[in-house]
Amino acid sequence: MNISPSRFCDRFFRVTAWCLILGLPATIVAGPDDRGLVYAVQSDKVTLYLAGSIHVMRAEDYPLPAALDEAYGKSDALIMELDLDDLDPLESAALIRSLAMAPNGSSLKSLMGEASFNRSKESALALGIDLERLGSVRPWFAALTVLQISLIQAGYSSEIGVEQYFLEKAVADEKTIEGLETMEQQLNIFASLSDADQGMFLEKTLTELDQLADEIDKLLEAWKTGDIPALEKLLLDSFDEYPELFDELVDQRNKAWDRQLTEILRNGDQDYMVIVGAMHLLGERGVIELLRQHGFEINRL
Repeated sequence: MNISPSRFCDRFFRVTAWCLILGLPATIVAGPDDRGLVYAVQSDKVTLYLAGSIHVMRAEDYPLPAALDEAYGKSDALIMELDLDDLDPLESAALIRSLAMAPNGSSLKSLMGEASFNRSKESALALGIDLERLGSVRPWFAALTVLQISLIQAGYSSEIGVEQYFLEKAVADEKTIEGLETMEQQLNIFASLSDADQGMFLEKTLTELDQLADEIDKLLEAWKTGDIPALEKLLLDSFDEYPELFDELVDQRNKAWDRQLTEILRNGDQDYMVIVGAMHLLGERGVIELLRQHGFEINRL
């Protein structure tokens, strides 16, 4: 069976791959002391409420930490990684198809190289996934497919993730909704990686899915309670052996978002809730620290 890019379109445009790790199996039940990962960033003109997100959840994972709803209530508009309200499914499917399929005459195996493919195949089989059945797709798309299959099997969905929750509230409240990236920009982050780096991405995805099975409860508990040291150890440290991937998937995007958010803070005229994957707010190269370097006042909610 071949995997059609359009089959996954309605799910993948809601997903940035490594932040998906935050949505693997566990149960989150918010308690009175849960603060999540939410910051108020203030200039003399506006306030941005930056919230670290889990992109995919289950119904039983609600309610969310109260700080998230507090940030939404104080905001006039909503910014997410993608403007999910304006995506066209047919255009998205065509874009994925153009970026995901392997060039004529090549295959996932030939793009990755035999050694890397065999390592990935063995890891995937241990998870009940046969990479041979993915057909002629590029390694980055195979990685996202593996992530998506694993999440579906675990009962998780972006349809009830943090972004979807606040998207529906913003639509109902007629608040402005904007995106930091286009879908094309987001997918090109993966599609523009070299074949070798895409193969590494797939290997890392498979390896971490297996490793995280025993640690996911700790990871989600850290998100729920806003335990930053624990989140940094669990998420950022996993990239120590993959600096090139970190640069493309996290660091460069953080810098781009820093420029956009700084412009809003200096020249905006309304307060925003900004929702991005929690990983992007962490560490010395995270968005919060980048904004702090500009001199803005920053406080945790």
